[in-house]
Amino acid sequence: MMRISNMHQLLLALEHAFPESQLLLLGAGAREENYVRRLLSHYTGKSAVNLVSKLTLPALIDCVNECDGLIGFDSAVYNLAFTLHKPTICMAYTNGRVLHSEPWVRVIRASGAPWGEPDEFGNQETNAIKPSEVIESLSSLLAVTGCQSAKPGKDGISL
Repeated sequence: MMRISNMHQLLLALEHAFPESQLLLLGAGAREENYVRRLLSHYTGKSAVNLVSKLTLPALIDCVNECDGLIGFDSAVYNLAFTLHKPTICMAYTNGRVLHSEPWVRVIRASGAPWGEPDEFGNQETNAIKPSEVIESLSSLLAVTGCQSAKPGKDGISL
C-alpha cells in the first residue's frame, strides 16, 4: 500500500490522464476495506468504483481479465494480472520477487523521499512513488501492448 493522500493524488492523476476510464478498486480483507473506506472518504474524483471484498473469485478473475490494465502492489491481484498477461504496473518495495521482465509488466521502485500526509500505510519506497511515474509507465506500457484506455461502463483500470 501507500499513504492514503498519495493514492488519492494517484487516482486524480489517472482520471486526468485517462478520462474515459473507470478506476476499479480491487482486493479483499478487513485491512483493504478499511484502506478504501478511508481513501474514498476524502476522494474528490468521479471514476473510482469500490469492489473491495465485493467479488467472488470467478468474478474477480473476470474483472481483471476484462480490464485494460492493472496498477497495484505485490499482491494476489497483481499475481493474477501477471498470470493473465494483463498490462500491469507494480508499485514495489524491496521485494525482488516482483521484478519480472515480461513485456506486459512494469515495476516501479522509487528511491526518493516519501511525500504526502503520513499515516500507517506504505513504506519508504511506495510512499516515494509519484503519480507522474505511474502515468508515464502505464502510458508507455499500454502503447507497447496495444491497449487503449478503457471505456466507461465496460472495462477499467484496476487498482
